Amino acid sequence: MRRTLERSPLYSEELGIDLAKQSDAEYFRWFLASLLFGARISETTAKNTYRSFIRHGLTNPKRILKAGWDFLVYPVMREGGYVRYDGRKSTQVLRNCEVLIADYGGRLSRLHDAARAALTKLMELTAWALTCLYLGDYYRTYPTTVEDEVRAALAAPEHFVRGPISVVRDSPSNLAAGFTVRDGNYLSARWPGDAHRFANEFALMLEPN
Repeated sequence: MRRTLERSPLYSEELGIDLAKQSDAEYFRWFLASLLFGARISETTAKNTYRSFIRHGLTNPKRILKAGWDFLVYPVMREGGYVRYDGRKSTQVLRNCEVLIADYGGRLSRLHDAARAALTKLMELTAWALTCLYLGDYYRTYPTTVEDEVRAALAAPEHFVRGPISVVRDSPSNLAAGFTVRDGNYLSARWPGDAHRFANEFALMLEPN
């Protein structure tokens, strides 16, 4: 399975997105594609809708906000076949573009500088070692660990925050067992055991000042 994945083209390559350029334009295209893939729709529909955005010149947050909700729903979403979630997804795309401009000057490279947490190498490899005899590589889907992949993508590897070693899940009555990292409006956690603390802190972020 791992060899098959290594031979498969990346979605970014299929969509003509060159992340190796490390430019805000390419980062935003990948960000837009990830939003479109994040719904219960087919891979083909997500790709077609992304190409519809590009065809209409909606390649940065300012252009998308200028186009507005009605134009995103029709013709952009409809042309891509994104019918079932067209209104909801258009709202999400517009909201994310507003936040990107307000908090990061419209530049994803600034978000790239933010500190964050993710599944640590120790947690991932421990889960794999304890289960590999009967689950095989279930916990090692990719040859690179999540921590190594995230560190490589960050502007500075030291922005990755491991947090304390944890084998206990948090709960509504024990938020301290969880771990999160907040940098500006970017909030991240490591594993499902941090879910209650993450949800609590995210809810606090949504409260009006």
